[in-house]
Amino acid sequence: MQKRLNTQQALDMILSEVNPCDSDGEEINLQLASDPESSELSSDLGHPDIIGIMSRNRFQNIMQHLRFDDKFTREDRAKTDKFAAMSDVWGSFVTNCLTLYNPGRHITIDEQLFPSKTRCCFLQYIATKPDKFGIKFWVACDLKSKYICNVFPYLGKDPGRPSGERLSETVVMRLMEPFLDKGRNVTTDNFFTSLSLAKRLLERKTTILGTVNKIRREIPPSTRRMDRNEFTTQLFSTTGATLTVYTPKRKKAVYILSSMHNLVQTEDTTKRKPNTVTLYNTTKCGVDIMDQMVREYSVRSGTRRWPVAVFYNMIDMAALNAHVLYQAYRGEESQALLLLLLLLLLLLLLLLLLLLLLLLLLLLLLLLLLLLLLLLLLLLLLLLLLLLLLLLLLLLLLLLLLLLLLLLLLLLLLLLLLLLLLLLLLLLLLLLLLLLLLLLLLLLLLLLLLLLLLLLLLLLLLLLLLLLLLLLLLLLLLLLLLLLLLLLLLLLLLLLLLLLLLLLLHS
Repeated sequence: MQKRLNTQQALDMILSEVNPCDSDGEEINLQLASDPESSELSSDLGHPDIIGIMSRNRFQNIMQHLRFDDKFTREDRAKTDKFAAMSDVWGSFVTNCLTLYNPGRHITIDEQLFPSKTRCCFLQYIATKPDKFGIKFWVACDLKSKYICNVFPYLGKDPGRPSGERLSETVVMRLMEPFLDKGRNVTTDNFFTSLSLAKRLLERKTTILGTVNKIRREIPPSTRRMDRNEFTTQLFSTTGATLTVYTPKRKKAVYILSSMHNLVQTEDTTKRKPNTVTLYNTTKCGVDIMDQMVREYSVRSGTRRWPVAVFYNMIDMAALNAHVLYQAYRGEESQALLLLLLLLLLLLLLLLLLLLLLLLLLLLLLLLLLLLLLLLLLLLLLLLLLLLLLLLLLLLLLLLLLLLLLLLLLLLLLLLLLLLLLLLLLLLLLLLLLLLLLLLLLLLLLLLLLLLLLLLLLLLLLLLLLLLLLLLLLLLLLLLLLLLLLLLLLLLLLLLLLLLLLLLLHS
């Protein structure tokens, strides 16, 4: 398990190796110290938490002697580096920002003007900004979290820049250098975007999306017509890039250059806005929102020294990055908890599945036992029927034997008394006829009994078949229930996997 991270620890990580020093080049001790005079004066005034951190006199003393480099070598370094008074500290800060966070796919590049009127050779004046004067920084910012990925100041004309290369291309390539060859996309405004920059970035597996100034030479002259209808879109393509010309209003056109869109589609609305314009509107505001967040909670104070002004901006940026790191860590913790909950749910589902399988097995065993019992009962019934048949047959045979004996006796009597009892002959004949009739009746009775037994056997067989069919239907129903339960469990598992994928994509 990782160690818990709070905002202060994240800020310490970003500002590690950023050590201020005094005017003599020695490191400043920033440990808490008390000033008896100021503590007595401010015991009834001010906030007690702020009073407990540092006294006013100590703070003023630190700010008076605050330096960020070695003053003895500054003059030599300033000949080649206008930013020499802050280069080492700023370099450590940027290195920490690069190593502590892995940005997402979309990165926004724009300028930031930190308000300041200190005397400085690279102080800028931008009339369109709310604060006209300040120190300009080129910033690469993660779109989703507004984390400052890379930043460096604008120091005026750079003698090291290759001749013929635009300043905008140099800025973008320098800011994106740590993030190239990783399939990311960079969003820029019309100051930076150009076809040559798009091709250079595409060679490094990085796409660009941004507005283009219509006066650039790579823009086709046919796109500069102002008589287009409202909400119309024109497309121009070249190797590795697509130019979208969208007309939101009459006599006004928006030029979007994209190397990430091979196919441009328009929305099914009244404005028929193309997807390149929609995506640009979504991804263009990363640096602006970052600047707004930094200004909302700034430590900036009045100063006449530009290194201190840069230090204020660095602290503001570090605080924002520390907050992003803290939020990301908390998001990872919550994601880990969600994963644990999902695993627990999966285990519960598996346990339920096992219980259902056990119940179904028990039901199957009970059905088999019932089948066996029914079969045994049917066998017993058959045996009883067979015994009854045998008994009946024996009785019939006995009767037949008795009748035959009687016939034989009568015949003997007839033979003996034939001569003597001629008168009784007719009576004997009548008796013989009666005996014959009795024999016929007995035979008929035997046939009827046999037919009845056969009918009973057929009924028993039909009952067996019906029972077997019922048991088969029950088995089929159980199998269908099993299949339905398995399908429900599979659907639940798929839903859980989709939730995991959504969480991973959201993270």
